[in-house]
Amino acid sequence: MKLINGNPFVNLEEYLDMAAFGKLEDKLSYMLAKNSNNFETSSTTQDTLYDKTQTIFVNKVIEYKKDPALSDFNDNQLEWYAKLNNGLTLGKHLTIRTKPGYPSTYFIKHLDRFTVNSPWASDFDFVLDWVTNQKCFNEFGRVLFWINEPNQKTAWHRDYSDDNLNKKDPFIWLTGKNKKRLMLKDPDTGQDYISDCRALTFNSTNPHCSLGNELYTAWSLRIDGLFNKEWATKAGIAEYFNVK
Repeated sequence: MKLINGNPFVNLEEYLDMAAFGKLEDKLSYMLAKNSNNFETSSTTQDTLYDKTQTIFVNKVIEYKKDPALSDFNDNQLEWYAKLNNGLTLGKHLTIRTKPGYPSTYFIKHLDRFTVNSPWASDFDFVLDWVTNQKCFNEFGRVLFWINEPNQKTAWHRDYSDDNLNKKDPFIWLTGKNKKRLMLKDPDTGQDYISDCRALTFNSTNPHCSLGNELYTAWSLRIDGLFNKEWATKAGIAEYFNVK
């Protein structure tokens, strides 16, 4: 398992204005609801699943589109059929900023110059302003929300298919008052580690998944960027991420 300073997660709450972030939550709930028609079922590539004997739902959809018996099904019906037939998902997501061309462009997702805004991104300018004001990134690229129903546990996966890849993606993961949790798995021992804070980072080449709030629908927010050296030094992660 790949640790950061000997830990599976790095708690970043002390180095971000979490009080100010908390004050955004009512508006966040409003804007997420306003844009809920743009929520998409989240996937990953088949080769990044931790249990490769399982099938990610998009692969099932591709298979079903070729089935004459399902020719009358629209995309939404095919998606539900895939999910009801053991197609794995990562919950739902709403993309705010991204780099088109996933998965081939995944490795440059943290760079602003390769990132484009979704049509509804301006509804979330207040969140992007908060990120900018933290001065934790010199620049940031991909921004997206992940939405989970109560107790929903998503598919175990890695962010890259190569289990031994020496990759250290710089990003921050945040969650709201209805706290979600992240789970990491040590592939050597099978032991699971569960986060207990609202702002963190971790090495995403480890097998991981998200776990919804016990009672309520909840969201998390991931921002990929280039860490600011002064901020990363204070947070104790500059050396690990080789921040220049």
